[in-house]
Amino acid sequence: MDKKELQQKMGKRNRTAGKGFERRTAKRIAYTFGWDWQKFADRAGAGHKQSHDAVPHAPYTEKFPYWWECKYRQGWSLRSLFRDPKKSIIYQWFIEARDDAPTNLNPLLVFSMPHQQVFCMTDSVGFVVLDDDVPMLGFVVDDEGYYVMLFDDFLGAV
Repeated sequence: MDKKELQQKMGKRNRTAGKGFERRTAKRIAYTFGWDWQKFADRAGAGHKQSHDAVPHAPYTEKFPYWWECKYRQGWSLRSLFRDPKKSIIYQWFIEARDDAPTNLNPLLVFSMPHQQVFCMTDSVGFVVLDDDVPMLGFVVDDEGYYVMLFDDFLGAV
């Protein structure tokens, strides 16, 4: 197998793992709120910028006013997020999620890597919706607050 074939195979494997992570995340959100879920709903067809993501099959409500983006990759570190946030890949993912989110929904980044816990990140506006006693880590970039917490703790606090 040559280098190009190996890269294509690895790329397909990584996309498959990412899709599985999105499905598991959609199920966890849906079952937490008693909603049904849809495997690959076309959010772009509903007037949103992004498509082909697994999403809970329910309207976004005051109970869950989040537009979420999943990232399941290796090579990130929470340490880099707190040392120099603007250079961190996690912060870049969150900016992508924020840019894709409709104006009436709060961005939520859900991220993990194989054999690690699932984390999520939101900004100060999304954090206001949560209960006060959720354990989290916070940091500031350009006078804007951001918060990272375990995804299970987030779901329990919404």
